[in-house]
Amino acid sequence: MISSSNSNRDFNKVTSLIVPYNLVVSSEDYYVYLVTNKEEVEVLKQLHKFNQTLPDIGLKMKTGLTVDFRNLDILRSTLYDEYYRILNGSTQVNSTEINSMPVPDIKIIRQMGRKLMDSKDLSEKNCNLILEGYCE
Repeated sequence: MISSSNSNRDFNKVTSLIVPYNLVVSSEDYYVYLVTNKEEVEVLKQLHKFNQTLPDIGLKMKTGLTVDFRNLDILRSTLYDEYYRILNGSTQVNSTEINSMPVPDIKIIRQMGRKLMDSKDLSEKNCNLILEGYCE
């Protein structure tokens, strides 16, 4: 069970959420996802359908290096933005966090990238539509 409030002055307005342990504590590194509502639980459920990480698919983010992520532009989506915020409370993530996030297999990422490039619409809205098609 996860209990939360909006501030330390709000203890009379505590909300509780029952969440499976393996959803909020993940991987051998024991990342703890601080979900506070059902929508955030759904974000984790959707992304945890992917069982790969960037290093698993032959890519690894390193601080200071420029990496060609044209096919990974699809990861610039509302779903991944929400995931980052659950992971550490902001969108400022480090390379270790990026390397451990769940991603689709490289073949699926390439398919997504082709759909994105063929549409000629690199907007976050279009990224969301394409990604959602693979999260169902």
